[in-house]
Amino acid sequence: MSLLLFPVFKPKLRLQPETTGEFIGANLGELEDIAEEVGPDPLSTFGDNRDVPEDFDGDISELDEVLGEWDEWFDPIEGASAVDRLIGAIGEDSTLRTRLEVTDEVIRELNDLATQLRAAREQGCKFRLELSY
Repeated sequence: MSLLLFPVFKPKLRLQPETTGEFIGANLGELEDIAEEVGPDPLSTFGDNRDVPEDFDGDISELDEVLGEWDEWFDPIEGASAVDRLIGAIGEDSTLRTRLEVTDEVIRELNDLATQLRAAREQGCKFRLELSY
């Protein structure tokens, strides 16, 4: 079972993604570290960052029941800028590339995400990033 990281848009984006977010999800920890090294706004900035209660021991799918529904949305230009910084840093620094598994696929997915975010701006959509298995 793979972790997927994918955007959700409000209203719905009129563009089909070309990738699943599987390679971003598989490299998410390293991408977060790289993003913090190269500038503000790691990908997690655009996701649900609410604190999980210390005594929570249920399945992650039960968190909405505990925390309530999450309804935060972000400006797609800020997201595209963060993704572009990641792509640029990975493209310019061979040591960053070696930290990722299947680098070409990660970059392909990041480019697809950036394309979706730019389309969202043109279509007047807000976005957020979600995780799924």
